[in-house]
Parts: sequence; structure tokens; C-alpha cells
Amino acid sequence: MLVIDDDLHIQRIVEDRLKAENFEILKASDGIEGLRMVYDFHPDVVLLDIMMPTIDGTAVLHCIKKDDKIKNIPIIMMTAKRERADVMQAAAAGAAEYIVKPIDFRQMVKKIYEVTHAAPPKPREKAGPLNIKAMATDLANLSFEMEAIAASAGIKVERPLPETKGSGLNIKVDTAPGGVACLQFGGALHTEDADSIRSELTRLIAANVSKFVVDISDIQSLDLTEVMILKDVMNLISRNQYAARLVETDGKRRRFLRQCNLHLEYTLFDSRDEALRSF
Repeated sequence: MLVIDDDLHIQRIVEDRLKAENFEILKASDGIEGLRMVYDFHPDVVLLDIMMPTIDGTAVLHCIKKDDKIKNIPIIMMTAKRERADVMQAAAAGAAEYIVKPIDFRQMVKKIYEVTHAAPPKPREKAGPLNIKAMATDLANLSFEMEAIAASAGIKVERPLPETKGSGLNIKVDTAPGGVACLQFGGALHTEDADSIRSELTRLIAANVSKFVVDISDIQSLDLTEVMILKDVMNLISRNQYAARLVETDGKRRRFLRQCNLHLEYTLFDSRDEALRSF
């Protein structure tokens, strides 16, 4: 299970108590890191603090519950907020249970069993059934990374852009002076579009492009899900020590990106011309 809480002391206590009950524990210290781990590990349960800086637990809960791939993961809110209105708000947003701090760990363990419909834990087998879909996804991700490594060594790898069924994303690519690749994203960005974006970046890296401007101004909506996708695919650039600039013309969305700390990894600009002048 995944514990998302910015209080490291609470993290350690919860981890120690639940490990004693034979639970396997993952930890995250903020909403963005926690949401990434939900996507990466699909935990059986998420224990989610509400009051956290930058992205609070309520925002994380909303993001999880609107994504079909992770919305069925049970969420147990744990917080010092004890008013009935707070409990009702969390339940309306999709929380399975609500625990008030200081935590009653006997009650917590009971609620975990209830939301997972599980009996008290038995010794786990060392290996379970193969998850072929997950293995295929891991191999695909490794393939993209290997292509990027090959490109950095001067080996040209050509790979057709994969078709994405039902995708509303448009990617326009052109080259600016100085060999800068400009990618314009438009339409709706979904989780399944990540492979298409990775493939396009890999093709450009194989063509010896080392400078990128990624303009997301025309993406229809921008929330935590889209931010997680953007961070994931743009890491392909930073892992190869190439330069990336991110463009968002809308001031409100730029503030949201800064709240998500995306500007710390990729310099954020309000126009394509400004981004190009920065190289």
C-alpha cells in the first residue's frame, strides 16, 4: 500500500505499525510524488493525508477518481480535520474511508481489510501469476530508452510513429534556426498518448537534435494527470542531457505548472520566441 503524507514522522510510524501487520509499504512526501507512484505501482490501498503543501490530498483524490485506470484503488483519507462536513466532502469525492489523527492503528488495520475485502494477511508467495500486459509496457518503455541511448552514441534508429487509438492529441513538429526542434501539442492529452510523444522525441534525438521547445498552450485541459504525462515523456530529454524549454501562454496555467514544480526541471516561458532566444 502507499502512504502519502508530508509529515515524515507520521510516515515512519504508519510504516512501522503496518509492516508489523505484514503489509508492504510505499511512501510519498507530497501529492505529485504520490500520484506518480499510484500510476507506477497501482497499490492495493492509498493512505492519503489531506493537508499537504502545493497539491493537497483532496486534489490527488479527485485526480485518481477521474482516471479509469486507477479510479478503483481504495483511498483512505487520514487527517486532523474531524468535522462532519470534511468527512462528507471526502466521501462525495470518492474516498473509501476516513481516519482522524491521532491515528488509532487498530481501527486503521480494520478499515484496510474492509476496503480491500481481504482477510488478515497470510504469508505471500514469492511469485504470482505473470502480468503480461505490465511486462509488455515495461519492455516498450525500455525500448524507447534504449533508442535514446543509441541516438546519443550516434547510431540512427528509425521507428514509425505508433498509432494511438482514440487519441485526440495532435503533434506538430518544425525546426527553428540553430537546429531547435519545436513541438506543438494540441487537442486532448491522455495517458495512452505518452508512447506517441516518446516515439517522436526518440526520432528527433536519433536525428541529432539536442535542443527542444515543447509548446503545450493548445492542449485542451491541464491538470495533474497531464502534468504527470508531460514530466514522464520530457524526462527522456533530460536523461540524455539535452536542453528543453516549455511554453505555456496562459498565465493561470503557468502558475499551476509552477505549483507542480515543473519549472524547476524545464525552464518555463510564455512564448515560443522567448524560449528560442534563451538558447
